[in-house]
Amino acid sequence: MDALLSGIEVDAAVDLGGDQLLRAAPAEADRLLDALHAGARQPEPHLGRRGLQIVEERSRLGHGDRLVSRSPVAANDSTFARLVSLAAHDLRTPLATIHGFAQTLIRTGDLGEPKQRYMEMIDIASRQLAELLDELGTAARIEDGRYEPSMQAVNTLELARAAAANLGEDRVKVSGEGGEVHVDPEGTERGVSALAQAALRHGGLDEVTLHVDGSTLAVSPVTASSAPVVLGEELRDLGAAVAVRVVRALGGSVALDGDTLTITLPE
Repeated sequence: MDALLSGIEVDAAVDLGGDQLLRAAPAEADRLLDALHAGARQPEPHLGRRGLQIVEERSRLGHGDRLVSRSPVAANDSTFARLVSLAAHDLRTPLATIHGFAQTLIRTGDLGEPKQRYMEMIDIASRQLAELLDELGTAARIEDGRYEPSMQAVNTLELARAAAANLGEDRVKVSGEGGEVHVDPEGTERGVSALAQAALRHGGLDEVTLHVDGSTLAVSPVTASSAPVVLGEELRDLGAAVAVRVVRALGGSVALDGDTLTITLPE
């Protein structure tokens, strides 16, 4: 990702992270993705907590694989940088259209099954695409030295609970005592959630613990196969890679101690 994003200058008119129209809904994505997978076994009139996880994993992992460049990318390739900027800008318009019409159809509530569930899947997919654009924009700004987070005082236990809620409390168990840190609340919450999700997904786990001790959050267990991913060293998960960069850009650190990922946030 460093090779891909280094030197990128996003046009001033294009703010990849400032679009408030679409926001990610990782918890809903997990619920819907599992619902799709379960649908092959038996129909489900309602969406489960971990819905559509399988499809979401394929989508995110496939995206992460494409981020690994098979050939060198010039750091000062302004043509490539402008192409990324243009693509991100142009994707916003059709994405907003898809999301808007999906929301309209869902609100009618009279599509019937399975059409109603399919429309909900389309809605969640549009939110996932918006999240990917936000993450790519954040990474680009960090690499280019233009990251300007909105720093606020946050309690780490509340932060951990919010991050866990994004994935489902049955998948992330929160414990410990919090302390006050100064971070960008939204970016940090999304980052902690992404790191926990990467530990689950790439470790083949059903559950992880998120223990809070003052300014430190510890995710465990982290398997040998998932360790390089959650550390942002092996680029197979965009969310985790960006999360590590965000924490470090804020003045914190991410390190592995045995099978525990330690996230230390600035006080």
